[in-house]
Amino acid sequence: MERVALPVNRLQADPMQSRKNSWTGDDEDRQLAESIDADGLYQDIIVRPLDEVELGVTTDNTTDTVDTTGKDTAGNPDLEEEYAIIAGLRRFHASIAAGKEEIPCKIVTTEDLNAAWISLKENTERSELSEQEIASQLNLIYEMVRPTENSVNTPDIEINDDTE
Repeated sequence: MERVALPVNRLQADPMQSRKNSWTGDDEDRQLAESIDADGLYQDIIVRPLDEVELGVTTDNTTDTVDTTGKDTAGNPDLEEEYAIIAGLRRFHASIAAGKEEIPCKIVTTEDLNAAWISLKENTERSELSEQEIASQLNLIYEMVRPTENSVNTPDIEINDDTE
């Protein structure tokens, strides 16, 4: 895990993000923005390079994996690369409302399934998710792990029905 300040214009919600309405501008949201404005962000948001997102990435009106390396030639994070927010979407919006141009982030390397679990865990621990958001996230995780007809390796067994 790598820690770096990333420009807010390089961050976007991860398709695996469990929170659907992360920013409503209500009193609780405004209080968070005021706190970040006064004291900064105490806990980094968790992001991953957008090129690691397998599902739901839209580029040039097509859904596909973005093809970028995410590192400069020295192996440092490319600050021009875009990142997907796995956890901390509400803090991201509050930081923008507080006028921040960069946000401290922890960059992780992970696949969609793990990103979905991290998002669900983080959001249920921090602020209550609606039952619909929890159900939707669990369904997303189920769809990623459930076996399909093509992926199940079952032996070919002949059933001989000689009951005569």
